Amino acid sequence: MDGFNLFNIGFGELLFIMVLAGLVLGPQRIRQIARLLGEWTAKLQNISRQFRNQLNSELDAADREDLKGAMDDIKDLRRQVQELRRELISSPNSLYKEGERAFYGKSDVGENSIAPATLPTVLDVDDDPE
Repeated sequence: MDGFNLFNIGFGELLFIMVLAGLVLGPQRIRQIARLLGEWTAKLQNISRQFRNQLNSELDAADREDLKGAMDDIKDLRRQVQELRRELISSPNSLYKEGERAFYGKSDVGENSIAPATLPTVLDVDDDPE
């Protein structure tokens, strides 16, 4: 960017327009027009600021709705994880009992009903002569 550039008007062109406006309008009218342009600029800035604030508040409200939905999803996932954790903690006990039932061949396994396991006996095998 080379120097001052406002609305694609260079500094020299802007100075020329100001001098021309001064010659055509006179010094008294230039003050009034400058004051009027200043008021319009302030009004435009105020409108722009209000628009930006309203847009930000609408976006914040939408973000809160999304955030609330996300928090509900997180709570649901947390509940599901706790249920899975309970299920995993209780699984080894039930699997152990199922294993005892299968090993001992009994439907009711309790402390008094456990019979010693019958293990296969060790066979004596002669060494291979070869």
